Amino acid sequence: RRKLFYLLPAMLTLAGFLPGGLPGFSPPSAQAAPPVTAQVNISGSAFLPATLTVPVGSTVNWTNNDAIPHTVTSNDNLFDSGFLLPGAAFNRIFNQSGTFQYFCQIHALMTGRIIVEANAVPPTVTTNVADNIAATSARLSGNLTSLGSATTANVSFQWGLSSGNYANETPVQSMSVPGSFSANLNGLSSNTTYYFRAKAAGDGTSFGVERSFTILAAA
Repeated sequence: RRKLFYLLPAMLTLAGFLPGGLPGFSPPSAQAAPPVTAQVNISGSAFLPATLTVPVGSTVNWTNNDAIPHTVTSNDNLFDSGFLLPGAAFNRIFNQSGTFQYFCQIHALMTGRIIVEANAVPPTVTTNVADNIAATSARLSGNLTSLGSATTANVSFQWGLSSGNYANETPVQSMSVPGSFSANLNGLSSNTTYYFRAKAAGDGTSFGVERSFTILAAA
């Protein structure tokens, strides 16, 4: 019983159950961009920069470095600094993605915009056990479990003759909803073990765990 207890983690790892906590799952590769604090200078009756791009959750500070008052007023009334006297400042945290246009109520030709980008979330994918294994062919299958933050994901299988070394990739399939996908391998050699994993690319790339199958010698 003790030997079985110590061998169980290794057996689960080989079966593809431990990595990522799910069968056939490998954690995505991309990470979300952290929020930042960005500065817009008001100078020469202009917003500098006129266009600023930041990740979700970022803080934007406006400082009036002019000798006259200005305002920072959004076109859709989401925010308004009121009158900013020379040297005064105004800030806002942007917790939603989108494009936010603004202007100065005193000087209508002064305009600017803040582009808030959503954090990229990679798709997730699992690798299933190969089936339909014949003398020279096999079928690979996987599941796209999430699109992440993208509207589509390109899925495929990487495969090769040694563990962790994938010299080949199946044709890419585009998916707009989560679900299963598969690909057939042909022209395989007998007495050979093949290694493969599922791949999904969208707003980042993720992989399923590696699995393997063996083409047996013809009877």
